[in-house]
Amino acid sequence: MQQIAGATTALLFAALAPALVMAALWHTAEVAPIAFVFTFVIALGHAVLLGLPLFLVFRSKGWINVMTCVVLGFAVGAVSGWRHDLADAPSRALYERIRR
Repeated sequence: MQQIAGATTALLFAALAPALVMAALWHTAEVAPIAFVFTFVIALGHAVLLGLPLFLVFRSKGWINVMTCVVLGFAVGAVSGWRHDLADAPSRALYERIRR
């Protein structure tokens, strides 16, 4: 039960960190709560769908320590950001072509 509570807390904090940063850096205070909720939902989805399976696999092999959690957390964030960037690339290219 303690491991489940620890994993749940870690997933919530993994989603809370980028959401707080996004809300703090948002340029208008009226939109900051919406940015917080939107970012929290997206980050929680990435943490649960990508981070939790990696954590469970590494835990079953006995490879979990602070360093693997930090490295895999960074990798999940980087891969999800890279995937969103790739998905946005065709629309960006089309925009550049129309703008010329």
